[in-house]
Amino acid sequence: MRIDLHVHTQEWSDGKAPAADMIRAGIEHGLDGLVIADHHYLLTRAEQRALQAQFPGFTVLRGAEVSVGTDHVLVIGGSAEEVPKVRPETVGELGEFARATGAFTVLAHPFWREPVIGFSLEEFCPDAIDVASMNVDTASFGRIVEIAQARHMPLVAGSDAHAPGEVGMFHVVLDEDVADEAALAAAIRAGRYCIGAPEALWRARCAEVEFQEDLARQVLAEGGTEEDYVTRGGEAVFFRRCARGGSHMPRPEFLGLRSTDYGIGPHVQAS
Repeated sequence: MRIDLHVHTQEWSDGKAPAADMIRAGIEHGLDGLVIADHHYLLTRAEQRALQAQFPGFTVLRGAEVSVGTDHVLVIGGSAEEVPKVRPETVGELGEFARATGAFTVLAHPFWREPVIGFSLEEFCPDAIDVASMNVDTASFGRIVEIAQARHMPLVAGSDAHAPGEVGMFHVVLDEDVADEAALAAAIRAGRYCIGAPEALWRARCAEVEFQEDLARQVLAEGGTEEDYVTRGGEAVFFRRCARGGSHMPRPEFLGLRSTDYGIGPHVQAS
């Protein structure tokens, strides 16, 4: 079962298309389900049921992306009706919310803006960590794996899609079918999944990133600015990441990756 853990919509966040269009794209890209994870908003159960009724046979799950300083944490499922639209004042608050509601949490796209994680993992350690998404700094692959191993956090992936063409770019491929968020969390905790990406989207993403990053490196070598880069057809986000030594380029290790391959799993001794 193929599920994208991180999709945004126009109704409740900064997505570029309505939820129905994002779901249709997921179906077209071979997904069996997705988590709608809009900023500081968890679908009500009525909203979830309405979307599920519109797309029978496709699994629509509830999530939210919550900002904690410069970092983002996905909150998936749980008993809460809605995630507060205000930011948690402390990471401890987020931890309390997750524990009280039974939500599954994911450290989303680590190092996407800063070279460090902006909150203490001693104070709050999410249940899992993104190793692949449209916003993961793939040059930090080794650091992400080290964190996951040290804290026994499963390595997961979601597209962070904001437009239909991005839905499913990265997703988890479960060894079993799941009907709700609790079953999804159980499968991830047990290591019963791997990471996948549709071949056509993968090829298109690699070509896009290669063009953008080659141009960025050329402009940087010439002493140019972000403005020069954009003038020459670049997108600023690629320039900024290249300028600090990062990359958006998907890594071959992502395809088929299992946390258990890296010593992370229910039957593996935590380091």
